Amino acid sequence: MNKSKNLISTLIIYILMILVITILVITSFKFAIYGDNKYSFYKKHYLKNQVLDELPGMNINNLMSLNDKMMNYLIGKEEKLTFVTNIDGKEQDFFNDNDRSHMLDVKNLFLGALTIRNIFLVLSIILIISLLLLNFKNKRYLLYKVALGYLISMAIFVIIFAVVGIMFSSNFDKYFEVFHQIFFPHGGYAFDPSVDYMIRMLPAEFFDAMLGRIGLCIIIPIVLLSLGSLAIIFIEKKKGIVLK
Repeated sequence: MNKSKNLISTLIIYILMILVITILVITSFKFAIYGDNKYSFYKKHYLKNQVLDELPGMNINNLMSLNDKMMNYLIGKEEKLTFVTNIDGKEQDFFNDNDRSHMLDVKNLFLGALTIRNIFLVLSIILIISLLLLNFKNKRYLLYKVALGYLISMAIFVIIFAVVGIMFSSNFDKYFEVFHQIFFPHGGYAFDPSVDYMIRMLPAEFFDAMLGRIGLCIIIPIVLLSLGSLAIIFIEKKKGIVLK
């Protein structure tokens, strides 16, 4: 392969790997949230943390119907977030204006991420076709370069996430506020359990468990792809393919 083709291929590979990793993260995030169509993870949380004790008048079936409504709203299957139920001794809407404001931001953020993922999928297909056309005669060398590109791109992502993690650990309140100002423009992210039923339904314990679930869903495919990439590099180097 001449130098110009090699340079173009390398550039395409790094762009492709950034797209692929982003697609992987967003898809894993969605799987963690929606992977169980019966929402058994949510039900387990509600029962384990005795959420119903904080929602007098509701039972588990009623709560799961509410959960279905909320999850359908977040993915765009429901236009309005409302659920009239018996709670605190009266028939009323479970969600108040503050809840709806916050969940609108969450919905827009989530659907926006899925849109980005779909665009990246189309771009990735185009880039893969371009790579195959540029490297038609030496696909094993291409495979080696893709594996190497994935590992380097993943290392960059890890460094970025590590820097963000250090920032948050150094001053959590500051960066928590900055994060919400950027991604939650409607401003509804402060909750009072005395008036906001949603925060009773989804306390800190739920988000801790969900973060662990999301992290696991992201880490497993990343580790598997990293191990696969290392294996490809080792095999191809041993065979001397990369020297051709």
